[in-house]
Amino acid sequence: MGNSPVHRPELVHGCTKAFFRLTRASGSLVEAVLLLSEESVYLLGVVSAPRGIKQRCAVYWPFECIVMVHGGSVSLSPKGVVELFGNSSVIRSEESGFARNASEKDRKKEGWWRDFSEFTGFFHAASLATRNHNDLPVVGGREYSLYRYDTEHEVQVPCNKGSEIFDVDDLEDALVDKTEIERAIHEALLHGGEFAEVFVEDRRTTGISLDDRRVEELATGRDRGAGIRVVVGDTTGFAHTADTTGAGLVVAAAAAASIAKRGGGGVREIDLVRQRHPFRSAVEIYPETITKTTKVALLERADDTARSVGGAIRQVSAGYGDSRRRFVVANSDGVYADDDQVRTRLFVMCVAAGDSGMQTGYESIAYTVGYELFERISAEEIATKAANRAIGKLSARPAPSGVLPVVLKSGTGGILFHEACGHGLEADHIVKDASVYANRIGDVVASPLVTLIDDGTVMDEWGTSTIDDEGKPTQRNVLIENGVLTDYMWDLLRSRKAGRTSSGNGRRQSYQHLPMVRMTNTYLMRGSEDPEEIVAQTANGVYVAQLGGGQVNTATGDFVFGMTEAYLIEDGKITEPIRDANLIGNGPDVLQKIDVVGNDFDISPGSCGKDGQSVSVGCGQPTLRISGVTVGGTSGA
Repeated sequence: MGNSPVHRPELVHGCTKAFFRLTRASGSLVEAVLLLSEESVYLLGVVSAPRGIKQRCAVYWPFECIVMVHGGSVSLSPKGVVELFGNSSVIRSEESGFARNASEKDRKKEGWWRDFSEFTGFFHAASLATRNHNDLPVVGGREYSLYRYDTEHEVQVPCNKGSEIFDVDDLEDALVDKTEIERAIHEALLHGGEFAEVFVEDRRTTGISLDDRRVEELATGRDRGAGIRVVVGDTTGFAHTADTTGAGLVVAAAAAASIAKRGGGGVREIDLVRQRHPFRSAVEIYPETITKTTKVALLERADDTARSVGGAIRQVSAGYGDSRRRFVVANSDGVYADDDQVRTRLFVMCVAAGDSGMQTGYESIAYTVGYELFERISAEEIATKAANRAIGKLSARPAPSGVLPVVLKSGTGGILFHEACGHGLEADHIVKDASVYANRIGDVVASPLVTLIDDGTVMDEWGTSTIDDEGKPTQRNVLIENGVLTDYMWDLLRSRKAGRTSSGNGRRQSYQHLPMVRMTNTYLMRGSEDPEEIVAQTANGVYVAQLGGGQVNTATGDFVFGMTEAYLIEDGKITEPIRDANLIGNGPDVLQKIDVVGNDFDISPGSCGKDGQSVSVGCGQPTLRISGVTVGGTSGA
């Protein structure tokens, strides 16, 4: 996790831990933690900050993003690193472009002060002690004060310390100290472990649901703990604990080792060297910096928009969720790596009523990004799509039945290939001989137009991460190339037994679960055909614009999937909508029957369940045609 500031008792004793917060007019916050004493102010770390703050390292090395100048004031800016020079309080920002020694009048022209609705933590220090990079960065001086900024009168006002400074008990600079992780691994090896792994996780979540304009649920949670895995031969021992202290990790390590078959081992020395990998997604606005009121207002706008689409809309449900998952993973092979995953999502479901009864429409967005998601895609856009989908289905005809050509819109059918093919390519199914693709490397298993990829590096997608949950960097894995099966997906233990490296597919739901082979973002590569021409070349069939849930037998490849938005294709044109129905088929058979592949592409988010665990995944594909698949409708084909 990098070097963390040293919390020396003499520094902490007699100090008050205080919270530092700036609220922007947009609703986003900058938050930090201070230690206040009669003589000094210690900056413990930046808790959360939107654009411009060094988001991932700031908690561990706050002096990298905060510049403290002798005789001046110190501030955090969500628009860049801020330096306040001397008594003139001049601002210089990476993004705002303020010049040194600019006047107060000039700075106001730039509008910087107006970007904030209030200051509840602007603090001043009379002098600056020398920064020591091996300890806490210290702002010294016998006199200091805390200010807020009065936007109405454009002046600084002293804070009310009784109400605006408060203790923060649950903020720490690192998940766990590296030496404590090493100690736990040594403990596991001492008890006979041949391989030991420590996974420490801190997860914060927010979930809000709005149903018929009422907030039905508003929940926030935090889960923090460690899972320890010990392997002896073919036996795995696993223990998890919410106690992430050094003593707690040692107890869990001993418990996990006692579960595994005992070997004859002494202690193996290990050297944990942190692996640094570039983060896949750069978060601009951490969701925890946005107030709950702002998030509820987002759902209320979605509700209003959906109802405004048409009078047929009778019911609207909307949901918002975000999570921030920080973890560190280390093992007896010397792996020591960490990741910081932020995910944000929104869904809207509408019910429309008409002469044909009630119909539903659903739309969602979900990406591995922060709250800036809603600067890219508005809640109103999602709500409009859901409402139009519900209203459009009121005039739907019964779906045909029988074997028909089916055209899958880009991004729509990815879930079909994820379920019907992807799970069968996970190594745990392969080694158990529980997959139709077992022992078939090099065989032709699909149309030559099919290249199937699993890729955890696709920027911002729902299944993207920097590393997997075993510390292996995620990567692009080609599973089927031009119809030929080329590889499977692997986790750490199964790849070791096979004499190869992990493919970065070892994933777990939380610290309470063992990792297993899981997909990330699984998709078919694009082809060369114009999507409109694919429809035009299909005399009669079904055009699927949205697939729902389904199920698959990985041993045989048989599947059933629901169509939640589909249309007839008649004489090469998309015509009338059809009611919800099923697609029924066999994964290997469908792969062979893909006869046209479009040059477009899209990925949809999903939640994949396996053996009681759920993880975020992406499923994608271009527009394509399956020459024949069973449509389980109620009307004759």
